Amino acid sequence: RKIDTGAGQDNGLSTPALIDVNLDRCVDYAYAGDLNGNLWKFDLSASDPAYWGVAYGEDLDSNGIIDAAAGDQPQPLFAAPGQPITGRPDVMAMSGTRAPGAHGYMVIFGTGQYLGQEDRHDNSPQSIYGIWDFGDDGDDSEYLGAMVERSSGRSASDLTLKRRTVTAQ
Repeated sequence: RKIDTGAGQDNGLSTPALIDVNLDRCVDYAYAGDLNGNLWKFDLSASDPAYWGVAYGEDLDSNGIIDAAAGDQPQPLFAAPGQPITGRPDVMAMSGTRAPGAHGYMVIFGTGQYLGQEDRHDNSPQSIYGIWDFGDDGDDSEYLGAMVERSSGRSASDLTLKRRTVTAQ
């Protein structure tokens, strides 16, 4: 199944991180970055591949699938414009003893690319991100750009990522 994110031409996906939520040996979700700096979550939980699509965004034709090829408006889980995501994200569950009462997944990934000769001399700043995907799967509107913080009611546009610097390694 081809899923169109609508993120433009001259783009490509990183190796995806595959998640089996219910341990039935079938992939339910895939996380992958692209050359435009978008981190995508794909919903592959339906048994029929015809119902696979981008996990977040607007399903304008109300068919239960978010796919730009059908005129929908897919949204990435997170966007870091100018910071290509070429490596496979790492994903860990946010339930159990690590985060009691929490649900969803922590998706950790770095940015940057080393794919061609010109990349050897690129000194642009790159980052490492840890994004909490706590979408409830009840609807497709809780991507980072549209979420509301549950404890305070603030929208994501009022929230900021916390900058951290590695001072020693």
